[in-house]
Amino acid sequence: MGELGSRVTSPSSALGQPPTIEKQTRTLLHAAHHRNASYHMIRFAAVDPGMRARQLIDAASFGPDALKVIGEAFDAASVEIADHFGIDRVDIGVARYQLATAVLAVATAHSRDAEALKRGALQKMALDYRK
Repeated sequence: MGELGSRVTSPSSALGQPPTIEKQTRTLLHAAHHRNASYHMIRFAAVDPGMRARQLIDAASFGPDALKVIGEAFDAASVEIADHFGIDRVDIGVARYQLATAVLAVATAHSRDAEALKRGALQKMALDYRK
């Protein structure tokens, strides 16, 4: 289980059963008070890290032309950053999710240049990482 989930202990988890939803919720609320809360919450929620980022992009409210360019920019940026996040599926999933949010943050309904969108998203992701 992920970093946050491995710290969750309860009588049920000691028996090999997953912690209750209430315990998971309390753990997430506790994490929200810490500096890296968003990272931990995304990491905890990254059940299927390969799909979360793509689902976020596919569900965005843009026209078909803009969504095509956004998808191209995301794919190109994903390839560019792939070697920076190790081999852990969850870490890669978190990075892809953060990249997807960065691409969507810099995209507009008139986005038609995938390369410019990719550069803007990578720059935003780098700036967010430094915070």
